[in-house]
Amino acid sequence: MEELLTKIHNVTDKLKSLKTLPSSESNKAMINAQEQELDSLISEFDSVMEAKQKSGLKYYRANLDLNGGNPHGTQ
Repeated sequence: MEELLTKIHNVTDKLKSLKTLPSSESNKAMINAQEQELDSLISEFDSVMEAKQKSGLKYYRANLDLNGGNPHGTQ
């Protein structure tokens, strides 16, 4: 997860830097490529977060079942 966040940060920094360069076809192509990479990384991050959320909900539900419906484990 930390590695993914680092990649997102690095690509974002590179994209910001590219957007300060003069407009040219070459720069537009590089910006487009970086935007696509950033979109891909963000999608991957969203998938990881969704999986973690689902896992957390399953854990919470399992604890509810084990503790008679009380999430804190006290009756």
